[in-house]
Amino acid sequence: MKLWIRSQDKMTLMQVNFLYIGGTYKSEVMTDKNNILYSLGLYKTKTRALQVLDEIEKILKPKYERTFEFKGYSEQPTTIIYEMPKE
Repeated sequence: MKLWIRSQDKMTLMQVNFLYIGGTYKSEVMTDKNNILYSLGLYKTKTRALQVLDEIEKILKPKYERTFEFKGYSEQPTTIIYEMPKE
């Protein structure tokens, strides 16, 4: 499954493989790509950042499209684009 995330400030759209909460106040949703840290959203509290991760997790729970192949059906992963909430 491919997950793309649009940053809170709308300036970045990137495919991510993992997300975590970090930053100075432990309330940023972040990712790491090629050893560079990216902040995708900054929230007032760690609790709110965790809620955002929970929202993303719900979206990622197995979502697949069925496509017909010559020998039958196969599960093909979908692409998901998630937009980070302002607050």
